[in-house]
Amino acid sequence: MIKLLAPLAFLFIFSPTWSQENADSTRSKKLKAEARVSINSNGIAYVPAFSLDKPAVIGTFSLIKGRFSYDPMLAYGLDLKPWIIDNWFHYLIVDRPVFEFKAGAVISAFFSEYETEEDHFASSEVSGSGVRRKV
Repeated sequence: MIKLLAPLAFLFIFSPTWSQENADSTRSKKLKAEARVSINSNGIAYVPAFSLDKPAVIGTFSLIKGRFSYDPMLAYGLDLKPWIIDNWFHYLIVDRPVFEFKAGAVISAFFSEYETEEDHFASSEVSGSGVRRKV
């Protein structure tokens, strides 16, 4: 029974790929551009350590030609300070009506605010009782 089912399962799984047209012939060779903008209320990032924890504006863009695409994502706080910049380069491997599979590489930058020793020294001068002292 298993000897009969294995070839049938193989046939049913891979037969749609044999009967379809070449995917490259149906894809447009023209450059296609897309853009989306969203406002986020809490600035959650892919990596929790990079979360902004305050509202953010996120813009995603796409330039697509054939199977290749460039998909940058720019995220800024509402004070217009940069937060995250991702530059994705994708290659579309499988393109079906209900399934897409891409391979890609990313170049990413993350911006954060941190307090330096000079900032700490300046704040202690202001908050003192009129006497300047080093911390």
